[in-house]
Amino acid sequence: MPNRSRLRTVVTAGLIAVVVAPAGWLVLLNGFANLVLPGLLSREPARLAVDWDFVWMWVPGRVVAMDGLSVRGAGPRGSWSLDAAEVAGEVELGALIERRLELGEVRASGVVFRSDHAAGPQPRGAPWPVHVAGRAVASRIEVDGASFEGELVATGELWVGDALSASLDATVARGAVALDGAAVVSELGGDLHLDLRDLPRDRRLGRAAWSHLSGRASLRADIDTFSFLAPYLERAPWMSLVGTGTLSTRVALENGELLPGSVVDAETRDLTVRFLSYDIRGDGEVHAEVHDLLGMAESRMEVRFGAFIIGEPGVPPLVEGAGFTLYGASPHVSLAEPFENVALALELPPSRVPSLPLYNSFLPTDVGFSLTGGRGTVQGDLSVSTVDGVATGAATLEGDEVTARFDDLALAFDFRLDAPLREAKLTDRVYDFSGARLALTDFGLEELTQTDDRGPRWSRERDWWATVTVPRGRALVGRREYLDAQLDLEAADSTAFVRFVSQRKDLPGWMQQALAIPGVSGSGHLVVGLGVVHLEPMSLVAGRHLEVALRWHRRNLQSEGSLFAAWRGMSVGYRFEGDARELVPFGARGWFTSAAAGTVATTPVGDAEQSRRPVIRWTRKPKPPSPPDE
Repeated sequence: MPNRSRLRTVVTAGLIAVVVAPAGWLVLLNGFANLVLPGLLSREPARLAVDWDFVWMWVPGRVVAMDGLSVRGAGPRGSWSLDAAEVAGEVELGALIERRLELGEVRASGVVFRSDHAAGPQPRGAPWPVHVAGRAVASRIEVDGASFEGELVATGELWVGDALSASLDATVARGAVALDGAAVVSELGGDLHLDLRDLPRDRRLGRAAWSHLSGRASLRADIDTFSFLAPYLERAPWMSLVGTGTLSTRVALENGELLPGSVVDAETRDLTVRFLSYDIRGDGEVHAEVHDLLGMAESRMEVRFGAFIIGEPGVPPLVEGAGFTLYGASPHVSLAEPFENVALALELPPSRVPSLPLYNSFLPTDVGFSLTGGRGTVQGDLSVSTVDGVATGAATLEGDEVTARFDDLALAFDFRLDAPLREAKLTDRVYDFSGARLALTDFGLEELTQTDDRGPRWSRERDWWATVTVPRGRALVGRREYLDAQLDLEAADSTAFVRFVSQRKDLPGWMQQALAIPGVSGSGHLVVGLGVVHLEPMSLVAGRHLEVALRWHRRNLQSEGSLFAAWRGMSVGYRFEGDARELVPFGARGWFTSAAAGTVATTPVGDAEQSRRPVIRWTRKPKPPSPPDE
């Protein structure tokens, strides 16, 4: 019996041990994991701090369930953090002795990862390296000001230490991306594979990070910015793209370089191409693609508008049309560096000019001339390289039934302006338009006093014409004198031209007839500035016997100048300044070429030669003001 009792005791004790000992072991294990282990891992919290709300393990190192994981790491090159709502997987306890955090076969949800470069004093010494492998459902990722928020299901590995590396296959749904707090894309969805290799943590995440990235992506999103085109336009400060729309991508990268076959497409209804100070606005499509060109990759971009308008913000449009197109091409494909060499081309198809008076801002201001009516058409093209910012191109502007006013004169005409752009230095804002040609047809000119409710009554058919070509011309935007051009002129006769410049109605009748030279040609030098126009000697000739030359200076609303006319050996001179007039009936050629023809002499000229020349002077009676424009 004693033996049986002892056996029963042994068996009972064994049964109790089998049941109680594992339970005790589990209590000890999980008590250690929840109460002691976080403190051991966080002995240097400035460098590594690990905590969780609760963890349960059956065996050491294999986490059955963990709630509220929080890991913080820092070193001289930056800091990082990893938070997860729920975690299950393996923890390599042996690695903890080596001051490494190894998480393997992890399944996590509610993951939030943040990484930032060193922004201030950081602890010395290398941070604990972290290695995570498994599957995670991330809700937020932040790396140096760039953030993702949404649902990202990723499978792969992540290494965090002095450098950041990752290899991930991911599916994204309902994602939103922001950069420095500014929204970039929303409703992001699709698949991607990323390989990030050894991204240093000694600087803020930026363009240099692209060279550490390889992978492929097929994504769609709503975009809030065209910043993905920044590598194209960084070297073109005179151009930018603004708008929102829908984006789709099929992109492959190798060490930050776009591979042939990569495509980015965007559709938008509020696209704006800002060129210099003008906006091209409308609905459009953006297509960017990388081509294999004889074994070399080449990136190309095309921005094509549907309906568009051109103008400055907040004012009526200068141009309306459809089909404006911007092309770009570059041998560069690396996102790690700006595209140094981009060839851009802009094509403006035949388009409407709804109101020519809007172009008064391009004409000399405060000199008494303005466009008052008319419409037209315009077309042109422009090519420019970001290497030197020099553009070339051409434009054609046509006007129909144009009306204008100059002082008390009403003008009506049609015109065609062909303006080649030989060279435009966009940064310096210097434009060479040598070779430009302006053709005026159906030209009429009348005094505004001869008007009725329907406008000027033209005293004769509008059959006058003139053609002006520019052998040499430059525009210097922003300068005090912003246009300098040599002009060649051909015209039906000199009547309209001389009347426009000198207000011929003040001349004696016989001189008016003498200046009506048919079939004239000539040349002159034109300078336009702020409130000033200078036309230095303009010579008009017809045949071998008739000649007219003139100077004209206009400052605000005040004109001054001189005329010279010669016919079969006879000559006459005429000078005007404000209301003062001067007539030189003899020796006019010498008078015109002398300094005396520059301004009206209010007192007799002092030198002997001038005092012997007869001069007739008078003062024009002021005219009553003309009726205001309606």
